[in-house]
Amino acid sequence: ESTATPEEANASPVAVTGIRHWSSADSTTVAIDLESEVQYEYSHLANPERTYFDLHDTTPAAGLPGNIEVGDPLLVRIRIAQPRAGVTRVVLETKDEVTPRVSMETNPYRLVVEIRSKAAAAKTHSAVDLFAPPKVAGTSEPQASLAPLGRWLEPPAASGDAQDVLRASSAK
Repeated sequence: ESTATPEEANASPVAVTGIRHWSSADSTTVAIDLESEVQYEYSHLANPERTYFDLHDTTPAAGLPGNIEVGDPLLVRIRIAQPRAGVTRVVLETKDEVTPRVSMETNPYRLVVEIRSKAAAAKTHSAVDLFAPPKVAGTSEPQASLAPLGRWLEPPAASGDAQDVLRASSAK
């Protein structure tokens, strides 16, 4: 016997309303537009290389194409299907193995997937020493450094009446 709440009993699947994509020199971004927030899972398969997303409690909107040819340096095509009731599968067919970065965004709701090649992803995670002294352009020589933080500069020596005023005010 079912114990669904009235809201759950009347709930209809969330529509997947659109799929957009754009490319840059080292990444491709895919936005999957949704009517509201959904639960999802994703996985990677090889031969051919692809990453797929199963969007739970969803249905593809009428008119959503089943196949989008992309043909950029990373992404071959995007396929959309409903392998079983209540699940929309979005497959990103890639040219090589990629590293996806996935986030669920709001206003409007969308699942955003940024893919990078494994080599490009490794480059973006290289170590940077934020505390190393700056280098002179074109050399490996450090620039002259400033006085260390927290060191007070001495005021210029006062002469005559000004010096007496300083002594009198510091004696108080």
